Amino acid sequence: MLLNQMNLLTTYVIQDEVSQNWSSTQSYYEGQRGSPTIQMWSYFLKRMQRDMWMIMPPQLAQRILGILLNDSLGILVARYSKIEPSDETMSQFCSDVINILGTVEELLYNVSTSLDEYCGDVDPSVAKTIFSIHTKCRCLVTSLVLVGTPIEVLYKTFRRGLSSCILLEKSTSELTVTKPMWMTVLSTLCPKYYPSIGREDWELFSNLRLLCAQPGINWMLVYNVRTLSINNLYYISCIQYLSLRHIWSIFFRGSKANITNTSMFLV
Repeated sequence: MLLNQMNLLTTYVIQDEVSQNWSSTQSYYEGQRGSPTIQMWSYFLKRMQRDMWMIMPPQLAQRILGILLNDSLGILVARYSKIEPSDETMSQFCSDVINILGTVEELLYNVSTSLDEYCGDVDPSVAKTIFSIHTKCRCLVTSLVLVGTPIEVLYKTFRRGLSSCILLEKSTSELTVTKPMWMTVLSTLCPKYYPSIGREDWELFSNLRLLCAQPGINWMLVYNVRTLSINNLYYISCIQYLSLRHIWSIFFRGSKANITNTSMFLV
């Protein structure tokens, strides 16, 4: 199954000669959109996740999705780390890399079983797939910063060393202390989709999203969410509703609850 799906991805989904002409002197769709290959790759993995969550054992489905994400991400990282886009295709390159990182960030909720795994704070010998995914994302962010940033800005930023880099300073702040560097860069570039919230609220919200994204009941996440919400009355009714709906869906309906917009509880 893995070999079949990877062949499908590499042969059909992420191949498109027109959109991958990076030396072109004309902007792709006038610079208004990214490559359709990245869009189809994202759709493919999300569709696979939904199908496997419904028909496969939870741990097996989670492991297979992680392998598919890691292997296909490796192909994209190898491709985009070697690209030398022209001035006309630079916006397409940046859009593609940001879309890849956004897809990985979303699917990490499905393949991770704890907040430590989601943030990449794992032992490489124990969680090889998760560690590899975060390593590839760091390489992709490095390519985005080095290729997509004007040379004058790079010089002014790094002329005094890495300690003068604003992005590195933000990654050590109280708000993003548990976030990996590549997620900090993603949230900095896309503040509309990754709003700034307090440290405690972020930890509670991330655990809640992890709980709702699991293929089966993860009692450790249930315990973490309940513990974090003890002193936060605003979340208690939401968490009770989501937890009961999630448990009912798994045990009585045989599939995960369709909770796609948990961010509405932060409004």
